[in-house]
Order: sequence, then structure tokens, then C-alpha cells
Amino acid sequence: MSTASPTGRSLTRGLPWVLVGNVLYMLSAALLTLVLPRIISVADYGLWQLYQLYVMYFGYVTFGYTDGVYLRLGGRRWADMPGSRLSAGLIRLFLLDLAACAGLVAWVYASAPEQQRGLILVLAGAGALFYVPRTLVTVILQIAGRARAFALGTVVERMVTFVGVGGALLLGVREVIVFIVFDALGKALGLVIAVLIARGVFLARPDLSWQATREFFADCGAGMFVLVSNLAAALITFVVRWAVEDHWGIEMFAQVSLAFQFTTMFMVLVNSVSISVYPQLSNLDRAHYADAYAALRSRFVTPLVLMLGLYFPLAWLLRAWLPNYAQAIFFLALLFPLSVYETKSRGLSVVFLKVMRRERLMALINVVCLGLAVAGTWWTVYLWGSATAAVFLIAVVSAARSIASEVLINRLIRVPILADTLTELLVCAVFLAVVAAGGPPVGLLAVYATLGLYGYVHRDALPGGGRRRRGRHVAE
Repeated sequence: MSTASPTGRSLTRGLPWVLVGNVLYMLSAALLTLVLPRIISVADYGLWQLYQLYVMYFGYVTFGYTDGVYLRLGGRRWADMPGSRLSAGLIRLFLLDLAACAGLVAWVYASAPEQQRGLILVLAGAGALFYVPRTLVTVILQIAGRARAFALGTVVERMVTFVGVGGALLLGVREVIVFIVFDALGKALGLVIAVLIARGVFLARPDLSWQATREFFADCGAGMFVLVSNLAAALITFVVRWAVEDHWGIEMFAQVSLAFQFTTMFMVLVNSVSISVYPQLSNLDRAHYADAYAALRSRFVTPLVLMLGLYFPLAWLLRAWLPNYAQAIFFLALLFPLSVYETKSRGLSVVFLKVMRRERLMALINVVCLGLAVAGTWWTVYLWGSATAAVFLIAVVSAARSIASEVLINRLIRVPILADTLTELLVCAVFLAVVAAGGPPVGLLAVYATLGLYGYVHRDALPGGGRRRRGRHVAE
């Protein structure tokens, strides 16, 4: 276990390769997000987003196994991975997901939903059938610090989808089901490529003994609280989006989903933090957790707060490019601060709570916040009838969840957070007030002045800030 005091640079040693993969993922997603809604109808784009929503939540059907492996093997080297047990676990996980997919098909056949939506459900189940086992491979690559291999797997999956959908569009195809088929094929090929990349572990002779089976179910049990926690956090947005589609229909759902899609593209980079940091923290002495958290928080949160200033030029471009999605662009403003709080929650607080094995407390926070989201959704959608209030609810609940997680972190490792938390809340409040006022020139000046002051106060956290400060000390 390392006893050296951590720095932001040492804790993110594997980050550049992960960022490469995730940036390419984000660029392909951006092209699909910007091109599809311009070419196909709002209703068809809503169906595409409905498929993406189903796949995302079906992706949590891991039975806790991947999270249990993540907790049990955290910090282990590639050469020390139990290949026979993991290859057997991959087979078992695939078979369990195959049974779940068969159950979904049976349910669709029995309930007989509208034909197109039934097909979308089945294709989403097929996509998740290949996506879920790939998460196990991804977890092992994360643990072993094989960032380059992880990036390659991510790029392959997204490029298949991008090339398939892009080629179909160039050939004049406008059927959303065709795009969905290419996405499912991308996930299938992504699993094959991921297994080949990690063939030293996952193509080993599988251990199908009773002891290995017991270990599989033990990992499922160990990871169940993490799974519940992650699922509860994801369901916070699902509840609102489902209620919007149920109450206002597929076109309003498309507007809300487009706003969420842009936010998700920023959140992809957040995942880069946890991927590169967890293996380092697993080998770090607990006495240095406070220093590590402070270093990482400053390094990643400060740039994201400053990114709020990107909204206004981005909104101007999107209005010109997607004139049918004016509501989505306004919803995006309400969700933009979400990136600040989701960074702290997913990329930092969750990682530290996992390392300290506080997944039960993490699950409790997320379940309570999910309850608040359900109650708030019922009020804003079905009683008040305001989609704007429902979307704003997501930002409020996410901020509350992030702050609650940080309060717990503070109690566990005594890291000071009050000043930074209040400052971030103030910056977000100024931003939202100006958006609500319609973005007048004086308001824009106030936003950029606030961001400039925030950046000056936190200048040491920006790239090169620490080096400039050290240079001044040397000169003195």
C-alpha cells in the first residue's frame, strides 16, 4: 500500500488514454446527436432516444456481479487476475442476461404493446445482452490500469454505430429501426473486440467448479448495494423522462431527451476520472485520502464550473442548427449545472465511498434522492403540468445528492468542502437566474464576471496554474 502523499497528476496517470477513447466516443455521439434530429422527424428522434433510454437501464441487469468483482479485485495487477474464474463469470453473466432477454421477449409477446415500441424493447434487450458482459471486461481493464485497451474497445463500438448510421443516412434511409439495429450490432462487435483485447484473462479455460460458482454468487451479493446505488441514481432521470413521455407524448420526450443527451456527452468525460483514479486509490494509505480528494476535486470541478460559460454561444449555434428544438435548448440550460454536481458525485465521491467500502451508505443516499425525484415528478408533471419544473427538479435532486455525498465524505476523512460548495452553488444560481431572465446583456456580463472571478480565485487548479505559482516561488 502506498504511503506517499498523492497529487492530482499521480492519481490520474492513466487518464490521457481514457480521455482519448471517451473524447472520440463523445465526438461520435455529438455527430449523431446533431445530425439525426435535423434529418429525421421529432417523433422518430423520440423513438431513437427511447431505445437509448431502454438500453441504458437494461445495462444495469448485472446482478451485482461486475460491481462485486470491482470491489474484490480493486488494485490487483493484470498478471494476478484469476483468469479461469473470470472467464467462467463472463459465461455465467451472459447466460443470466440471455435468460433475462428471453423473459423480456416473452413479456412483449404477451402484453402486445404498439408494434414499433415492442420491437424497440426487444432490440434494446438484445443490445444490453452484449453490453452488460462487456462491462465486466471493462471493469477488469480499469482495475489493471490498461487504459489504452479500454480506449480501443470504446472507440470500436462507437465507430460501428457511427459508420452504420452515417452510411444509412447517406443512402437515404430514414427508418429509425435501421439505426437501432446498427447500434445493437455495434454493441455485439464491442463485446467481441473487448474479449479479444483481454484474451489473456477471458479466453482462459473457465473454472466451472462448485467453488467458482459460489464465488460468482458471493461477488453478486457483494456488489448488490453498489448496483442498487447506481440504479437508484440512474432512475432519478428515468422517472422524469418516463413521466414526460407518458403525459405529453413522444415529441416532448424528444425535446427533453435531446437536452439530456448533450449533458450525457459531458458526463462521458466524468467517467474518465473514476476509471483512472480507482486503481490508484485502492493502493493508497487511508491517511492520504483527504489530500487525494482535495487534489482531485480542485483539478476536475473547477474547469467544469467554468464550462458553464459555454452554454450561451452553444445555445445560439443550436438554435440556428435545430430550430425545431427550442424547448430542448432551454432545458439544456437547466441541466448544464448538472455536470458540476455529477462530476463530484460519479467521478469523486462514489469512487472514494467504494474504496472505503461504504456502498451501503451510498445506496441509502441515492434511494432517498430517488424517492424525492418520484414525489417531485408526480407533483410537477401530473399536478402542476410543467415540463420545465420537472427538468429543473433533476438539477435540484442531483445537487442535493452530490452535496449529501460530500457531507458523508467530510465526516469520514475530514476534508473541508463548505467554502467550495457554497461558491459553486452561488455560481450556478447566477447562471440559472440569467437564463430564467432570457439572457439579457447585463445578465450575460454578470455570468462571465462571476465565472472570471471564480476562475481567478481557483486559478491554481487550472492546467498550468500550479506550475506558474511554483515558478514565482523559485524566482523569489
